[in-house]
Amino acid sequence: MTGEQLSSEVLWSEFVDPPDSARPRAWWHWMDGNVELEGIRADLRWLHSVGVRGVQTFDGALGNPLVVEKAVIPGGEQWREAIAVAAATAHGLGLDFTVATSAGWSAAGAPWVDKADAMRKLVWSQTVVEGGELVQLNKLPDVAGPYQDIPRWGVEPNEGSGDAKDLFALAIPFHNTHDALEPAFVRTSDSPAEAVTTNPATAVEGFPLARDPDNHSVAWIEQSFATPVTVRSCVIELPGPHGFGAAPPAAASLQVQNDDRVQP
Repeated sequence: MTGEQLSSEVLWSEFVDPPDSARPRAWWHWMDGNVELEGIRADLRWLHSVGVRGVQTFDGALGNPLVVEKAVIPGGEQWREAIAVAAATAHGLGLDFTVATSAGWSAAGAPWVDKADAMRKLVWSQTVVEGGELVQLNKLPDVAGPYQDIPRWGVEPNEGSGDAKDLFALAIPFHNTHDALEPAFVRTSDSPAEAVTTNPATAVEGFPLARDPDNHSVAWIEQSFATPVTVRSCVIELPGPHGFGAAPPAAASLQVQNDDRVQP
């Protein structure tokens, strides 16, 4: 047998049965406190059985329902017991075991992270002023949620936390092409019989529309203007899947109707 043949056989052997050092390691998510000891053991045994040779436990929260008796919170007594069981089980199986530096994405979560050090979203308010006058700028939106004063999906709106802080103010010369369009009246599929009083062009809370999360459903917003207008842009939020990397389902579609002509 030549050296080249021997090298090929060794390479093939290590490809079909690689050493532990070459086998994959995986993130091991503990979501929304849904952790139990037997589940930990079952997870690790299964991961080992399919060839994984190491895990990094990672606490996260995406608003999933609680399916255990009591949520296991990072840093608590139950969490410490769970980590100890996970470490012992992993080592008994020959798995590498590590723990993320803290709960949450980018090591910025968990109760011990002060608000000043936590991740934040950038919000803004708008105040139209005349030159030469002293005015009070409009209050910043400060409700926790994906956009402006829209709260997290499934969370009731509130008055906000009062944590919004000014970073800077911009003065932009006025031009009416930059103005938000103001319809004469608005109707939605939730209130087709009467005009909605809130103007979507200036409202930060938006229009929540009823939908069937499990089946096909249709919702609509009608904006009527006294004279013809040109729409240059719009912002639409489609609730649905949430969390890191989530996007509306592929089946979701948006249509615009203008003068009885429907355009996708």
